[in-house]
Amino acid sequence: MSFNREIRRIFDSLRNPDQSPEQLLEVMICKRADGLEAETDLWDQA
Repeated sequence: MSFNREIRRIFDSLRNPDQSPEQLLEVMICKRADGLEAETDLWDQA
């Protein structure tokens, strides 16, 4: 999985120091402005 610089900056501010960005995706919930939740487990397939 690759991350652009902006996503890495955001992830670094959210994750624990010993946690990888991939591990953060396992516990993260992404809600859109309209209230729907994005399926983070599908991000691995993109």
